Amino acid sequence: AGELGFCSGVAWDACVHTDPPLTLDKRVLNMFDTLTLAQTAMYPELAGDPDCLLIMSEYMCALTFPRCDPDPIDPLIYYELPACWDYCLNSVYACTGDYDVAKVSCNASLASGVVAPEGRPDIRCTSAAEGVGTAGRL
Repeated sequence: AGELGFCSGVAWDACVHTDPPLTLDKRVLNMFDTLTLAQTAMYPELAGDPDCLLIMSEYMCALTFPRCDPDPIDPLIYYELPACWDYCLNSVYACTGDYDVAKVSCNASLASGVVAPEGRPDIRCTSAAEGVGTAGRL
């Protein structure tokens, strides 16, 4: 807590596997800046929309610093929670206004393992920047 700049809203135990958290935080800020430049070109009507910027920054931080859940039996073991499908879809849709573009983007995230498949109530996932749900319908 308190060591991040751009992702300062991360207030949960995060699974960080490689780089120090501050390095990852700077990387997310750079990716966010690149994304907002691309958005300005592709979706000028949504460029600079404060709701979109907030939603996308929270989503990008949640993916970079995924929530860790402790094992109910062994508190020394943690499991990384992926983002829920709906969380991905709603976040991308908020900044594109295009459901098909959001599905393509979330399918790519699904393939890389950072988003849980839709309709899987057996998988715990992050449903919002601070919420936890299942991969079933939320």
